[in-house]
Amino acid sequence: MTSVAQPPAAVRPPRSGREVLRALRVRNFGLFWTGQLISGTGTWMQTVAMAWLVLQISHSPLTLATVTTLQFLPMLLFTLPAGALADRVNKCTLLLGAQGLAMAQALALGVLVATGTPRVWQLAVLAMTFLNV
Repeated sequence: MTSVAQPPAAVRPPRSGREVLRALRVRNFGLFWTGQLISGTGTWMQTVAMAWLVLQISHSPLTLATVTTLQFLPMLLFTLPAGALADRVNKCTLLLGAQGLAMAQALALGVLVATGTPRVWQLAVLAMTFLNV
């Protein structure tokens, strides 16, 4: 008769909700997680809003597809160089800088919408500078 050895505690899956949330007790991780939750939510809201705005202005699915493609083009082109850069710089500084740029881009989009002057080319430029952080 063979017995199955129990995996070490570090490998076992959590048994309760408390074990899952235990990592949030670490202050810095809790701050990071909360910030990323807020940022991710805002990013997806902005993605949907920009797509809706492009469609409302242009009434063209092709224009919407073009702007959406432009939105993800920087990620395709700059993933490798950005990864190499991320390995060489302070992570906190990099995250703060990226979040600051994302905030500036969101502010620019907000100003365009608030003034009632957004044009498709402006949205395309903003889409290309969009940071999917």
